[in-house]
Amino acid sequence: MIFIRYLIAISLLSFSLDGVSQSIDWEWKAEVDFPDLGRDDAIAFSIGDTIYFGSGNHGGFGQSNVFYKFSTSTNAWALITPFPGVARQYSIAATIGNKGYLCGGIDLFNNPLNDLWEYNPASDTWTELTELPAAPRWQAASFVLNNELYVGTGRGWDEIYKDFWAYNIQQAEWRQVSDLPKLPCYETVSFELFDNGYLGLGRDCTGVYLSDLWRYDPLEDDWLQEADFPSDARYYAKAEAYNGFGIVGSGQNASGQMLNDFWAFDPIQKSWTEIPIPQMSKRKGLASAAIPFHGVYFIAGIDESFNRRNEMYQLKVVASASSNFRLVYNQPNAIIYLTEIAMPTNVQVFDINGRMVYESKAIDSYLYIDINSWTKGLYLVRVNDDVKKIILY
Repeated sequence: MIFIRYLIAISLLSFSLDGVSQSIDWEWKAEVDFPDLGRDDAIAFSIGDTIYFGSGNHGGFGQSNVFYKFSTSTNAWALITPFPGVARQYSIAATIGNKGYLCGGIDLFNNPLNDLWEYNPASDTWTELTELPAAPRWQAASFVLNNELYVGTGRGWDEIYKDFWAYNIQQAEWRQVSDLPKLPCYETVSFELFDNGYLGLGRDCTGVYLSDLWRYDPLEDDWLQEADFPSDARYYAKAEAYNGFGIVGSGQNASGQMLNDFWAFDPIQKSWTEIPIPQMSKRKGLASAAIPFHGVYFIAGIDESFNRRNEMYQLKVVASASSNFRLVYNQPNAIIYLTEIAMPTNVQVFDINGRMVYESKAIDSYLYIDINSWTKGLYLVRVNDDVKKIILY
C-alpha cells in the first residue's frame, strides 16, 4: 500500500507544478448608475456583498457628505446615514472586518484633515475614532494588514509626506512605522496582497510622475521595490486587490491625458499583464472597492471634458475550460486560496504519501481551504487533471 501511495505521489508530481495560472480571462460589465450627481475624488469600500460610496466633489465647491450603498444581490442603490464629519474629498477608505473606515482628506475651505471615522452597517452609524497623530493630509495612501489600518504619504499645502502610520482598531492606538524609502509622494495607488502592502505610481515632491511600485513587509517593517508599472507614469489612478492580483488603472499622465487602461500585478511572478480596455471613458478620480472573488467596482470620476460621471463598472475574472487554477498559500491565516477554477470541477489534496486529506466539489470559480489542523510539509492540490504542489511551513 505504501508503494502504491508513493507511485501516486510521483505521478501527480509529473503534472504542471508552477502554481500560477497562465490563462486568465477578464470581463467588464456596466452596472447600475450611481443615482445622484456625478462626482470625483470620492471613496468606496465594501462590506459583505455591499459597496458603500460617498464624499467627493460634485462640482464647483461642492464637497459632499452624502453616502449610498449598492447591494450586489439586489442590484439596487439606497441612501445610508450621511457622514457626520466635515464634507470632503481625497480621503482614504478601508474595510476591516464588518466595518468601514474613512481618514483625512480636504474640506470645502481647503483645510487638510487627519480625523478617522468608523462606519457600522449593522446600526447605520458613524463613530469618530482617534485622529492620525501626524500632519493633516489629503491624497494619502492606505492598506489593511492583520486587521490594522496603514495610512501614509499624501500632501498638505506646504509639504508632501512619506511617513507611514498603523492604527490598531482594538487598542485605538496609532504607531509610526518605517517611512517610504524614496522622495515624498501623493495621489499614489495602494492595495494589500497576502499580508503585504503595495504602493506605487503618483507624483513626487519634485513634480515627477511615477511608475514605480513598492511592497511593505509588516513583519520586517521594511519596504522593497517591485516591478515598475509597464504603462504611462500617472497619478489620480485607482487600484484594488482582487483574486490574488493588484488591479491598477485609469488616471492622468504627465501630458495631462486621461487614461482608461488597466493592468493586473501578479505578486508571485512579480509581473504585469494588461487587462482588456473597458467601455468606460477615459477618466481620473475614480472610487473603487472590491468584493472578494466577485469583482472590482469602479465608480464615478471625471472625464476628458471635465464632466463628473455617475457610472459604475464591474471587472471580474471569468474562468474558461482551458484556464489553469491559481493557488496561493496564506501562511499567517493558515488558508489555501484557489481561484480561476474551471467549472464543474473536483478538488482533491494529497499529502506526500499519496493520502487524500481533502476533497470537495467546487461550486464557484474560487475556493478556500482551512489548513489549521494540517501538518507541515509538501502537499499536492489537484483540480480535475491539473495538479500543483505547495509546501506548508
